[in-house]
Amino acid sequence: MAQGENSSEMKLWILKGFHYSNFIPSIKIARNKLKLTRKFTFNESCMYRIEEDSCINKLFGFSFGLFGVHKNSVRFGWKYDTVNFEIDIYRYVYRDGILRKSLLHFVEFDEEFTVSFEFERLIDSSWNIAMYINDEFIGRECFGSNLPKLLLTLGFYFGGNSRAPHTMHIQSKKV
Repeated sequence: MAQGENSSEMKLWILKGFHYSNFIPSIKIARNKLKLTRKFTFNESCMYRIEEDSCINKLFGFSFGLFGVHKNSVRFGWKYDTVNFEIDIYRYVYRDGILRKSLLHFVEFDEEFTVSFEFERLIDSSWNIAMYINDEFIGRECFGSNLPKLLLTLGFYFGGNSRAPHTMHIQSKKV
């Protein structure tokens, strides 16, 4: 993983013809209170045109358990808007295997923005996850109490069925 002067700054990339990036997942333990925050900057290498119009790429998030990405996960997604020449940011959530996605925000190229998840374990042991973009509350996801306490961080990814049509780069910083 390429790193800048600050060890928390990373240049992420997805090579042409691939889905996965050089993002290295980590395992976290879901505690009663937990916050995961990252800063990102897209550049013009993330402009693309593909036939799969419904495709939402993934930016950052987590799954409950090591193999729960399509079962119980919460992520921020992204998609290049070919009309407005910007990056659209989405909520991308699997709960009990059912996918829900919705447009939340947009960012310009070379604009740094912050995404955050705040976890709170409730009295009944269920999970309340607040989502933020640039410290602005944008929604909440609730998950039941029967989920694993291990979280797998999920990162920069291209496609659904489609693969990256060319190599793409973004900047990422841990906060």
